Amino acid sequence: MINWGIIGLGNIARRFCRSLKNIPEGQLYAVASRKPDNLEYFREEFGAQVLYDDYSALLSDERVDVVYIAVPHRWHYQWIMEALEKGRNVLCEKPAVVTVSETEQIFALAKKKNLFYMEAMKTRCMPLVREIHQLLDEGKIGDIQSVEVHFTAEHGNWKQGHYIWDPQYGGSFYDQGCYGVASIADFVRTDCESVEVRCEKINGVDSHTWVKYRFAGGVEALCESSFTDPSNFRHLLIRGTEGSLWADYFYRPSEIRLVNGEGEYARKEPYGDDDFQYEIRHVHDCLNQGLKESPYMTYEDCRRYVRLMEMARERIEECP
Repeated sequence: MINWGIIGLGNIARRFCRSLKNIPEGQLYAVASRKPDNLEYFREEFGAQVLYDDYSALLSDERVDVVYIAVPHRWHYQWIMEALEKGRNVLCEKPAVVTVSETEQIFALAKKKNLFYMEAMKTRCMPLVREIHQLLDEGKIGDIQSVEVHFTAEHGNWKQGHYIWDPQYGGSFYDQGCYGVASIADFVRTDCESVEVRCEKINGVDSHTWVKYRFAGGVEALCESSFTDPSNFRHLLIRGTEGSLWADYFYRPSEIRLVNGEGEYARKEPYGDDDFQYEIRHVHDCLNQGLKESPYMTYEDCRRYVRLMEMARERIEECP
């Protein structure tokens, strides 16, 4: 049995725990929050066995096999490093960190401590994403020419103080666009040669952002993110020399469609409302195999995608 600890008991942690309840090889052992009501809710609803009002105390508990870090983005780096220092394996909610320097420090410490670390980019673990890779590897659409990822939504009810309004770690690009950039980095493996950005801002925070990357070999990629656009576009489109591939809700796809000279191939993989199960099971597999990094989200994967994020962020800050 794998004992999970969680620090940060917001909505994302609740969704995570709803999934964990259905996975018999893992259990919610401990939770930490400075809000007593949150602790009691996680005890009653999810069966948390140990409650802490201090994050450090949970991280010091040697019965915790792996900790899920679900605090706001600004605090990820601090608690990742403390968790590793205290000997805990770590799964950290995306975006884990937003600089290559912090990424390098995290993986260096994990290696030194001989611990597992993974950014919770659940997209990499979804069954249809693994199938997309298989189709691309088989040359079903030829050589990739372009990639588009769109993640738009309308969220007008975020109150002042919500992490989305954090001028350093908030905005649509970090919260939604990170999924798109990580997907682009997953499918395009050559070096990025240039980046262009167009964005709209509210109170200095990017609310609708378009990032266009150009890679060596001529591949172009577009990442759109927004929390003010009601169109609700959430798809992936990969165009190749011999066909194209489309996926709906690209960051947790349940449907893909491929078209080439041989015709059309379509596949659906429903998962209900539980899109965390694959990520959790993957972490369990990695721990049981003694792996120290995920084969789906390696150090090099993290480093490449965070560098692409950094390149775009520089341009976003220049936008009026």
